[in-house]
Amino acid sequence: MSDSDEGDRADAVVVYDQGSTETPAEAVVAAVADVTGRSPLDLDPLYDAIDPDTLNTLFSTPAWASSVTVTFEYCEHRVTLTGEEVRVSSPGGPP
Repeated sequence: MSDSDEGDRADAVVVYDQGSTETPAEAVVAAVADVTGRSPLDLDPLYDAIDPDTLNTLFSTPAWASSVTVTFEYCEHRVTLTGEEVRVSSPGGPP
């Protein structure tokens, strides 16, 4: 996982390396925690927003990972996950 954008933390972009041992679901939780300044353990369970197993399956399948984009609300933020990055913004902010 790389550092987030140093600008407005509500519209920060957090990028994760698909080659790392971090799953897409873990990357989402870490990205939202980073943007909100909260511990991952203090966030709502990811499964309240989206099925983590399905998310991991989508992005661990090479044929799908390069062409899939998933956007959902999590902890009062919009999360957009692609095969290359996790983008976290406020619900009214940019996708």
